[in-house]
Formats: sequence, structure tokens, C-alpha cells
Amino acid sequence: MYAIVIGSGRVANHLSARLMRLGNDVVMVDKDATALEAIPLDCIKICGIPFDQDVLRNAGAENADVLIAVSSNDNVNIMTAEVAKEMFGMTQVYARIANPDNQDAFESLGIRTVCSTSLVIDWLVGALAGEHVRDNIRLFGSNLTFSTLDATEEIEGLSLSKLEPDDNNQMVFGLLRDERLHLYEPDLRVRAGDVIVVCTQS
Repeated sequence: MYAIVIGSGRVANHLSARLMRLGNDVVMVDKDATALEAIPLDCIKICGIPFDQDVLRNAGAENADVLIAVSSNDNVNIMTAEVAKEMFGMTQVYARIANPDNQDAFESLGIRTVCSTSLVIDWLVGALAGEHVRDNIRLFGSNLTFSTLDATEEIEGLSLSKLEPDDNNQMVFGLLRDERLHLYEPDLRVRAGDVIVVCTQS
């Protein structure tokens, strides 16, 4: 399978790595040249605005089997997915979104979406309510398990980038603060009472 992955963050990195291990050809596209160069994967990496037709054409959109937009920007994901469908006739187009309010717009365009925020909130609210919840989620061919850790005095004041797990299959997904999920940002600092959300890929 020939897959185009949009983004250069941890999701794009791990997704591309998993697809490659499964024997697929992967092309990564993002506007951040520095971030792309830092990704330790032996695949084609193209720097450019993902929803630009010439950039997608250069990435092989005319022959690709699937496009998966998993950048941190919902607008970039929806515009790229729409261009892939409308201009290149791609039928397998997936997009990650962080804002649940954007999901209807994506779905109305026939774009299959995964809202990471909704998935985690549903799981955590269910867990807090003592309900039976599915802590294992299958997403893009990978099993994801979410777990939570209470912030201790030792990590208060540290940025999330300082909490990166040693296990390459784990990542800090974000934190819960005042009943609100804050998605991962490297400079986001831990406060007393926060709950760290960790995602494990298997």
C-alpha cells in the first residue's frame, strides 16, 4: 500500500513507522522542514503546504492508495483531505481532529475522522464514573491504551516535554486540569492536581 501521511509530530511519526513495518510505502508531508528532518524514518519526506495541489502531486497523490492527515491543525487536515478527494479522486482519506466541533464538517465531506479528544474524554469520564470502559482503542491498525497518572510534587512545574517515557511505544497524550483535557504541548507545565494522560501503542 502507498500511503501519504500528513504531519510531522509524534502521531505522524509513530503512524508512519508502523505502516512501514507492515511493509507499506510511506511519504510524509509537512510544512516544517526541521521537524521532518528530525524524524528517524527511511521514507520520502516532502516539505510544503500539505493542501497545495503541487505538493500533493509531488507526494504521489495521483497514485497513492490512502491519505491520512494527522497534523495538529484541524483546518490543515480538513483542507488536505478535501483536496485529496476532490482533486485527486482519492477514496481512502482519513483525518485526525482535536476539536469535536469540527467532526460534522469533516463527515459531511465524506472524510472519515478520528477525534482523539472525544475518544479520551469518553474513556476518562466513563472511568471516573466507575463504568465499564474500553481502554484499548484500535486506530489506524494500532492498539492504543490510555492510562492516567496523578501529578506528584516531583514533576510539578515541569513541562510535558520533560516527561517523555523511555519506552518508544509510549507518549504523553496530554493532561486533565479542572475537568478539561489539554492535549500535549511541549511547553505545557504540570500543576498541582493535574492528571497526566499516557498513551501506549501495541
